Amino acid sequence: MPDIKPQLPATAESHVPLYQAPHLIATYSHLKDRSIANNDASMSYYRGASVGDDLKIGYENMIERDPLLEEHLDGVCQALLKFRREGGTLKDRALVTWRGMLTRLEDEQSYKLQSYFGYSYEAYATAGDKAAPVEKSKKKREANIAVNTNVQWCCVVKSKIGNVRLYMGGEVDCVEGEWKKDMRQCVELKTNMALSSMRQRINFEKCVQ
Repeated sequence: MPDIKPQLPATAESHVPLYQAPHLIATYSHLKDRSIANNDASMSYYRGASVGDDLKIGYENMIERDPLLEEHLDGVCQALLKFRREGGTLKDRALVTWRGMLTRLEDEQSYKLQSYFGYSYEAYATAGDKAAPVEKSKKKREANIAVNTNVQWCCVVKSKIGNVRLYMGGEVDCVEGEWKKDMRQCVELKTNMALSSMRQRINFEKCVQ
């Protein structure tokens, strides 16, 4: 696997450790009741969404996972144990962590709605069945079908920062095509407000590059 080194000023180069590109070693799922399953039950397939879909639909019925629930690294550790039981090798003195583990959503109604837009778009743009037809112009979501943020599909990767072995878990929105355990198939979905000026467009394109 290739090593990645950030592009920094020459004066800082000697202090930047090499980062090894992540390699997928396991996956697991959080189900509707937030329980953990060591399989791909919650994996979704990308199929796109039509322009103009109302992302506010179903907001009142959203089922939110408990932000105060102390889950620690249970899912990641269970996946690593399963990986080892099936013959995988884990290094000693490694760091086990979760991507974005310290992130907490603000308790503001406006921010909550913006956050919901992301979940709503994901519901429009993905399907649990890879054989589901792509009907972008006809695909509509009923308001009484609740978005459940307990449901997650997670990948566990191994990497390195300098000489430190790293095992890291993270949620993945969906995959593209038939899943072949190739991280290049993983898709991260993002929503953004409508761009109304050239400055906004320039800033947006900087962020996605």
